[in-house]
Amino acid sequence: MAIPMFVRRLSLCRAVSRVVSRRRMDFSAGILTVMRRAASAASVDNPLFVICETRTGSTLLCDYLDSHPMVCSEFEILNQGEIPDLRFARSPGDIHFYLDALWKAMPAHYKCGKIHFAHFADFGIGPGDLIQWFPRARFLLLYRVSLLDQYVSLKLAQVTGRWIATSPVDETRRSIYIDLDALSEFAETTSRRYSELVHHPALRGRHAIISYESLVADAPGVFGRTIWPFLGIPPVKVVTRLHKQNRFPLEACVSNLKEVRSAVHCGHLLASLESFDPEHA
Repeated sequence: MAIPMFVRRLSLCRAVSRVVSRRRMDFSAGILTVMRRAASAASVDNPLFVICETRTGSTLLCDYLDSHPMVCSEFEILNQGEIPDLRFARSPGDIHFYLDALWKAMPAHYKCGKIHFAHFADFGIGPGDLIQWFPRARFLLLYRVSLLDQYVSLKLAQVTGRWIATSPVDETRRSIYIDLDALSEFAETTSRRYSELVHHPALRGRHAIISYESLVADAPGVFGRTIWPFLGIPPVKVVTRLHKQNRFPLEACVSNLKEVRSAVHCGHLLASLESFDPEHA
């Protein structure tokens, strides 16, 4: 049975309210605010999308972005698991309505949200749709040079059920076994997705590229050299409430690391995205 458009729109406004209520609004008041703002004809001039694969430091990046009074960041804005009301979306037009309502409900000059590659697939949309809907949108493309570290981080999060660390006690202390075929598929898929993304014609001149490794090593430098100039806003000191979730070396985390490194050394596995050259993207 088809869901009437009014019901879909009401549910998507509730989805927006759930997103912004995670940190900023009372839920009962939020949905009324969302419905009123969604009905306005005002355009959204400055949406900022963080596009990435999972376990690349996107939550950390968004937390840093929130340091600026001109920026408001939300996490995983198309995650159906965390935002159940998104199941009412039946078309790209519904997603356009939802994103437009979300930006209108968020405060600040720059409204930011992150999208994982899998979330594009969930709704049958892509970066080209975002540009069509929001012609002045900008994009931060976030990647992790070490695909092995990224995969280990993903598997540890899946095993423990812990995806964010806000204190030292949240750090992960586990050892896992890496399936070489699964790692190979992950590395090849991730490499292909980033290659397609960085060469997408809709993003030309609208994006900046950030690596996880540079963000962790020198966040103030990354923001000072790249992100604040890219957004055209005054620099501020960046701070975060997050902790690194796994501080242990791979030797302590992967029980068959010798086997994994042998496969990488022999060329049977992709180990990194070092060939992904931001300077020529």
